[in-house]
Amino acid sequence: MARRRYGKRGAARPLAGFSCRTLARALPVLALAVVHFALACSASSRPPVGTYEKVGAEDETWRSPFVGFLYHAFGWTAFFSWSCSFYPQIWENYRTWSVEGISFDFVSFNFIKHSSYGAYNVVLYFSKAVQSQYEEHYKTKTIPVALNDVGFSIHAVLMAMVQICQLCTHERGQQRITF
Repeated sequence: MARRRYGKRGAARPLAGFSCRTLARALPVLALAVVHFALACSASSRPPVGTYEKVGAEDETWRSPFVGFLYHAFGWTAFFSWSCSFYPQIWENYRTWSVEGISFDFVSFNFIKHSSYGAYNVVLYFSKAVQSQYEEHYKTKTIPVALNDVGFSIHAVLMAMVQICQLCTHERGQQRITF
């Protein structure tokens, strides 16, 4: 059997077996489940007593310091895990100077997805007017966006833009966007 050669004009090398990328995809799912559990325990375990400040804003208050710690620890773990998942493909594209084998549709939809997610996170995290509308509509003082969510959204949009630039400048064969 002929050995496949990866070089400047070869296709992007597929990742084989268990890798850091697989781990980077699994950790955020676990972190998200734990954060949702922590928020549910913190927000609904008993009715608020006295004044209750917003969770998700700069001045957070938690009923349990441990739940607050878990919220931040798993949130930043998810941020770093998902952020690291972009780099292997970008590096492989750069190393081989080729984007053959990558779905152009996936990259374009990924950009649209992360741009929408980023707009939601940035507006909900920074706009006091939107936060008050959210609180009024959902009858809660808990804002579900943290700084790590905003950071990831901005990073994901930037990495998607890097991949789009690679699609435009690297060897792509007969591939194109189909929509």
